Amino acid sequence: MRKEPGYHMEFRDQFLNASMFSDEGELLIDLPDSLDLFAKDAMSIDDKIEDSHQGAPFTLRVYYRLSNPKAGLYFVLPDSEINPTRHPQMYTNNQSCNTRLWLPCLDNPHQKCSWEFEITVPRYFSSTHNTHDRLVSDIDDEMHDVEEIETGEDLEMIVVCSGELVEQVLHPTDSNKKIFHYVLDTVAAAPSILMAVAPFEVVDVGRVGNTDFWAFTRHGLKEEVEYTTGMGCLAMEYFEQYVGSSFPYPNFKVVFLEDLYNPVVTGSTVAFMSSHLLISPDIIDQTFETRRHLCRALATQWFGHYIPPKTWSDVWLTVGLANHLTGLFLRKHFGNNEYRYRLSKDMQRVCAIDVNQPALYPNYQTTQTLNQQTQAQVDPLHLHHFHPDEEWNSLRSELLALKSPIVLYMLDARMGRGQLQKVISQILVSALSDELPLGLSTHHFLKVARKAWAGREHDLAKFASQWIYGSGTPILMLSYSFNRKRMMVEFLFRQINSNAGRPGATSCFSGPFLIRVHEPNGTYDTEVHIEDEEKRIDVQYHTKYKRTRKSRGRGRGARGRGAGRGAVVVEEVEEEDDEEVVIEYTEEEIHKMTFEWIRLDPDCVWLCKKVYDQMDFMWASQLVKDKDVVAQQEAITALQRFPTNTTREALAGVLADQKVFFRIRADAAFALAKCANEFLEWQGLTTLLKMYYDKYALREACKPPPIVGKKPASITQPPSVSTTTSSFNSWNMNGNTTHLNELNNGFGPNWKNNVVPMPSAVKNSLSFPLGVVD
Repeated sequence: MRKEPGYHMEFRDQFLNASMFSDEGELLIDLPDSLDLFAKDAMSIDDKIEDSHQGAPFTLRVYYRLSNPKAGLYFVLPDSEINPTRHPQMYTNNQSCNTRLWLPCLDNPHQKCSWEFEITVPRYFSSTHNTHDRLVSDIDDEMHDVEEIETGEDLEMIVVCSGELVEQVLHPTDSNKKIFHYVLDTVAAAPSILMAVAPFEVVDVGRVGNTDFWAFTRHGLKEEVEYTTGMGCLAMEYFEQYVGSSFPYPNFKVVFLEDLYNPVVTGSTVAFMSSHLLISPDIIDQTFETRRHLCRALATQWFGHYIPPKTWSDVWLTVGLANHLTGLFLRKHFGNNEYRYRLSKDMQRVCAIDVNQPALYPNYQTTQTLNQQTQAQVDPLHLHHFHPDEEWNSLRSELLALKSPIVLYMLDARMGRGQLQKVISQILVSALSDELPLGLSTHHFLKVARKAWAGREHDLAKFASQWIYGSGTPILMLSYSFNRKRMMVEFLFRQINSNAGRPGATSCFSGPFLIRVHEPNGTYDTEVHIEDEEKRIDVQYHTKYKRTRKSRGRGRGARGRGAGRGAVVVEEVEEEDDEEVVIEYTEEEIHKMTFEWIRLDPDCVWLCKKVYDQMDFMWASQLVKDKDVVAQQEAITALQRFPTNTTREALAGVLADQKVFFRIRADAAFALAKCANEFLEWQGLTTLLKMYYDKYALREACKPPPIVGKKPASITQPPSVSTTTSSFNSWNMNGNTTHLNELNNGFGPNWKNNVVPMPSAVKNSLSFPLGVVD
């Protein structure tokens, strides 16, 4: 179970008090009176800062020593029992404003300055000396228990730090040490400074414009690093083209570390990534997540470090912009189907977790109760020192990481194509012109967006109040009916907020909403405007029918050959418009079928949960005929509630079609397992096994083994998986048969969610695929 930041109340109060108290700093330095800090003539503080006659600059040098640090610096050392050959590593941790624990500084994301580092380290990591003595001999005596490791080689120690490496020289008095000199001319805050020391292997990823791209890893992983970071230059080029500005730093470095406290940690010019994220051409399932993390680390260099949030409440904006840019590149890199599929899944996840959560921009909310105003305070921990990277596995962090880019995506859709890109470009221009000295605020973002969305300022204000300053997501419940007299589809919308009743929850969400009706004659879109909690909407029905009537003719009727008693005779109808298509249906069929299926918000411009019902054959038609991956995913989710033959046939057809997006086919395989029950004579299982044998096991004369009988013979030729699509579907079909085998220890579901015994022959047939794929 994931915990909220304030789950442990006592710890929350202590941490909050300590963080607020430490904002004033822990190190107090008395300056001598001889220092003329400002001119002595009477003027304001701002004038004093800008005055050219202010006091001469001075240098303040602080000598300090870290003894057995508990936080701020982390050491990863060899372990004689678990991993004796692991190379030692040291890296910094700035989580929760921990920079002050290893570096005397103004530990505030809004206090930016230039930096210069001279770091002295051992020249080599030698296997012939005690590992700990050579690396951290000055840390603490109790850490000297690491055993001596003999690898037979000396590895050069490398320092990776924020900034640009100016020089690397030998120590003037000790030839066994060397000095790394790093300079960061672009101003950055102290929490953006990262440093790592280890015997790294350096990989030259490439160069984009004037920016060098480097990667660092432990020795022996060069090929994996090259494959993992190979698309980094493409992402950097795309970001530069989109934002209209070059990379803000002279270089970018990715360091792969072991036992990292977060999967990804970003700083100015550098990013730490867990070594578990390394991939190779043989690892397919981790590819998307690894590349998403790498792209996000790149995008954070613009929005997060070069342009930090102005206040802690503005964190959602920098997080959202970085993730929005990441999503746009991944759409280009992986395709539109992957992008829309992920967008739909993210929206579903946000709707599930956005319960009892504050708004994206948390603030103090005022409510009206019994003619009295009461102020409900948001948890102060959300307002003070909270960033998703600090508690990356909490619900609040997940909500910010998912909801922020979706809200920006919705704003882009409402503003018009390309308008949000202009807003982002203008923000970068303001940053280059030093117009954002304290960082980017939500107010400034909306101010720039208001200029780009000229004439629609009222709509932007409503959007911000509902989705940024208001909390919750709408749940749209829809019921509909077909009025044959009016030839209208009558809809009734009703919305409720997932945070209904909580202070700050949006009372009513409004905006344009698209309804798509798939009729036998074609597809028709109707855009309506939702502005009330409950609203009735009429949508025109376009398909025309030829009415039919029953004629009680005798023998061979005059209307046609073979028209006997009770035959159906079609009346001739003259068409007024030659282009109008008329479908012939009987009166009974018209009552059964009015339209094929309907879709709500097909473009996914509303972050909402849609609740409405359709017949199983309508969902099946949507799955088979609609080529949009979001429509197919919605249909598969709905069909799981209908374990019928219609569902089984539709899912089997999708699973067998190689042209269907592979993630949809994987979802179809999981849904097909729902059709494996006694009432359908385990036909869902039969279909899964047949497809598995045909595709991945038996290459010649492949027939699935019958459900009854002996266990199938062993296969001499293992399955061959050569593509990403084939691999995913092989694993999913095999995983579903495993799920069926383990379901309730050999029991399958029935219509009433009770259990019925699974025949032993069925369980025997399931054991065969498990032995084919490792």
